Amino acid sequence: MLESVSHLEEVAREWKINREDVLLLALNSCGARSPLDKPRMRFRLELDSRPADPSYLILSLGREDSPFEIDEHELRLHGERVGTVAGIEDDDAVLGYWRNGTKMLTLNSNQRSQCTGCTFCPNTLEGASDPAIRVGHLDTQVTQLGEEARPPGLSPRCRTRASP
Repeated sequence: MLESVSHLEEVAREWKINREDVLLLALNSCGARSPLDKPRMRFRLELDSRPADPSYLILSLGREDSPFEIDEHELRLHGERVGTVAGIEDDDAVLGYWRNGTKMLTLNSNQRSQCTGCTFCPNTLEGASDPAIRVGHLDTQVTQLGEEARPPGLSPRCRTRASP
């Protein structure tokens, strides 16, 4: 994989691919070493070479053979900082979660516990933290997500204010 930041730039020139794409492909492929106590995390990454164009990633951690290291503040390639990190969340592969307040709902249709994975994907190397979905329970779980987002006093059926 990448041996250094200068090797990253060399690969980008040779293949005529911008360095940010080469770095993100390598990061996705290798995962990262980390002192964080999480198997996977979601976070915002601002690459030093392009700070005005942040990326939002999910990354496998605990990969001791990776050339990347990540902590609460920065991403390093072989010890050299290549970006800053913010908004770290545990990627716990829940059924769904709200984003942008409660304006957008993300549903994880594929559970890690049921995934056999692709050969390059680290999901199959980790224990899954998501519960098994049983047939017939999806409606209940989606309803619970709706309950989490509904402001107090709002009717669950018609999304109007309930009578006092």
